[in-house]
Amino acid sequence: MFIRNVAWLVLLIVFSAAGADDTKPRLLFSHKIGLDWPANSPFWMNFVAISADGASVVSNGQTPNGDVRGLGLWAFPDGKFIRAAPGGVLSGDFKLIATARDLLALGSGRRVAPLAEGYRFGAFSPDGKYFACIRDRWLAPERGASISVARTSDGSPVRKFGTRFTTVLAIDADNQTLASGHWDNVTLWNLLSGERIGLLAGFGRYVSGVAFSKDGRLLAAGTDTGYLQIWDVADRRRMHAMRVGYAEVSNPAFSPDSTLVAAGTYGDGTVSLVEVASGAILSQIQVSMFGCGSVAFSPDGRYLVTPSNGGQLRPRRFDSGGSIRVFRVTQ
Repeated sequence: MFIRNVAWLVLLIVFSAAGADDTKPRLLFSHKIGLDWPANSPFWMNFVAISADGASVVSNGQTPNGDVRGLGLWAFPDGKFIRAAPGGVLSGDFKLIATARDLLALGSGRRVAPLAEGYRFGAFSPDGKYFACIRDRWLAPERGASISVARTSDGSPVRKFGTRFTTVLAIDADNQTLASGHWDNVTLWNLLSGERIGLLAGFGRYVSGVAFSKDGRLLAAGTDTGYLQIWDVADRRRMHAMRVGYAEVSNPAFSPDSTLVAAGTYGDGTVSLVEVASGAILSQIQVSMFGCGSVAFSPDGRYLVTPSNGGQLRPRRFDSGGSIRVFRVTQ
């Protein structure tokens, strides 16, 4: 009798814990947007973004008109295809695209300004006034600084700084602080002066993805070996470090209220939902056999969208081929 009572007590504790976990936010598959590419499709999707009004989604990858090198615009949440756009880095306000050599208007496609040099990776300031990029040493007309900042109004240079090999960039909501990822650390810079103002060290690997929270108080950064760290920017303090996968972590995304952070990983193709306060992984779902790139929350925080690089999911949980996955964030 004693053993039986103990067994029931253990079961009660287990079910109670499961019930408690259900009160936390988690990801539930909702629907998909875009094409179902064949399982052997060579096309690559690693970027998605949602507009500030929540009405549209942008992704790279194949579009219905057959374009495989540009961007596709889709209505959200119904997924109706709107149109294709040139490939490049998209500004947060959905107004500008930085191609290899030019700044283009997303709406009309007209040339806004030239870009003086080639780049490997870039990021717009939230207000859209500046474009920061990692200079490509093969395309740049001169050697030297690794980071370049230009005005988007006319493409004129503002500042060049940094000498270390740089992997990724992000700009804070104050439009003045730039974070750059390197081996073992994230460096904080004044965007306009190029002055180094902080160092977040202790990653032990290359930093592969970085993002600020909406209020600028937090920074999330992932490594090329599947680890994610959350930092208090003002105090230069690491809050949490956890493993979310076994390969490169793409650019993370904070929820609008900064209570959650989501990150995709390549290799295992999963997306993870992490609670900022505790560092706990609340939900983890595989979205592709070939990797999950950058992710994005809807402005109201109710949805998370992820790219899918195609490939049959085993078991077949949603569908096969590439498309944008839409998950509902439960509350």
